[in-house]
Amino acid sequence: MHPKLLVDIIFTRPGIRLFKVDINSGLEANFYNENLSNLFFTRDQVITVKRGVVLSKMHSGQRQHEVEIMRYVYNKLGVKIIHEIKDDGFMEGGDYIPLDNLIFIGCGLRTNQSAINQLLSVNAFDNKIVVVVKDSWKHQEQMHLDT
Repeated sequence: MHPKLLVDIIFTRPGIRLFKVDINSGLEANFYNENLSNLFFTRDQVITVKRGVVLSKMHSGQRQHEVEIMRYVYNKLGVKIIHEIKDDGFMEGGDYIPLDNLIFIGCGLRTNQSAINQLLSVNAFDNKIVVVVKDSWKHQEQMHLDT
């Protein structure tokens, strides 16, 4: 398969749903695409720290496939994945701003305290000063710390 076609398949995620019907072959096909249009915002699926990358757990379930693709890419590149956000944690890279020995991480609409606690428990920030910026407003127009 040509690499461009493979990339197109990955981005469009084509599928077929079969339904039982009472005519002809007994099956009817429904063809669909589940596009990964947000994969172009690659700052959301991971954060990069000194020891490697941390894989996000996207708050929107439809975006979690993007993390799976980035896991594959980083493994192929030989980049160390030091942690993956799990359980009730949610994190998106737009809530992470590293500044020398100071780390800002947003806690709000897309990143929650559980994810921040996971990052701290694995020392993802290498003992740098971490400032948690709480967003109690939680509206889409300020979905990330970097916006």
